[in-house]
Amino acid sequence: MNDSTINAVSTPEDRAQDPLTDLLRSGARDLIKQAVEAELATMLSEYKDHKLPDGRQTVVRNGYLPERTVQTGIGDVEVKVPKVRDRSGSGIKFSSTLLPPYLKRSRNIEELIPWLYLKGLSTGDYSDAMQSLLGKNAKGLSANTISRLKSQWLDEHYQWRHQDLSQKRYVYFWADGIYSNVRMDDRLCLLVIIGVTEHGKKELVAVEDGYRESSDSWVHKTANVLSKLPKAVQPKIKAALHDIWMAETRSDAYKAFDNALERFGAKYTKAMDCLKKDKEELLAFYDFPAEHWLHIRTTNPIESAFATVRLRTKKSKNCGSRDTTLAMVYKLMQTAEKRWIKIRGFRLLKLVVNNVEFKDGIKVSGLSNRKAA
Repeated sequence: MNDSTINAVSTPEDRAQDPLTDLLRSGARDLIKQAVEAELATMLSEYKDHKLPDGRQTVVRNGYLPERTVQTGIGDVEVKVPKVRDRSGSGIKFSSTLLPPYLKRSRNIEELIPWLYLKGLSTGDYSDAMQSLLGKNAKGLSANTISRLKSQWLDEHYQWRHQDLSQKRYVYFWADGIYSNVRMDDRLCLLVIIGVTEHGKKELVAVEDGYRESSDSWVHKTANVLSKLPKAVQPKIKAALHDIWMAETRSDAYKAFDNALERFGAKYTKAMDCLKKDKEELLAFYDFPAEHWLHIRTTNPIESAFATVRLRTKKSKNCGSRDTTLAMVYKLMQTAEKRWIKIRGFRLLKLVVNNVEFKDGIKVSGLSNRKAA
């Protein structure tokens, strides 16, 4: 079969990967708008009981200030700040602490609030924490403002979880469960799925809570095997496992597999029984392009992505709800996603999509019966 008969997968124009630019120019631009709207809503609620003699509200919304630009890493971005009208003539005005009139350069607050939440700060502590990080002008981020933002993020996560993926086409999936000490009564296991599109782009597909299952991945298999061994023997067996999953061919991997079982099977039965389990699944990567092995034989993409939201806090008495915790993790993973790069050898994905057979990472002529992952 010639490559000319394979359906080419068109690659969309790459976007700039600068996270701050993405923050302002795509969906995260709405995040700043939401934050400013939350500031405004908090202010209006403070004056809701202020009435004119005829019963009308004293302070009301009154459109927007003139559009202006804020400098970002690759250029200027247009922003708009709402304003209010004080019918009493007392001179009450709305001033956003996130987009003050003098602000010329944008601040990346996208990760800050979720991160502070997951680090264990109570809602009432946000103002002091934000001031210490962003300066005295962040004092307007009150508990009410933070609560409004969290509520909006809960809605965003709900909508994202229920999105229609029927038109999406993923070639590979990574699925893993990661334990973290979050602000919960019990230790929460975060179930994360990342997919690779036909264009090689990694996308966050799911963030849920649940119970961690064993994973067919050399990252977890190595850890599971070593956990059943005395520490003194672990380095030697770890090297034997490395010889298996780094073998050049499936045949060499089988030989290394059998060699490990022969060397250590009699003394360390539980560990070797663990190794034998899922043997074929663990070596399935040999049926895919060698350029992709770096990505698909482990769950490292999830582990590395989750490093940006790894939670190191101890349990807190002021526990947050599971929904709120998941929403915060989702927001941080969404931020991390903007910095993900395409997988190595992404142009070979068109071969995988078209069920071209690979043996030991090398293309074999003709189509196989294997379906794309």
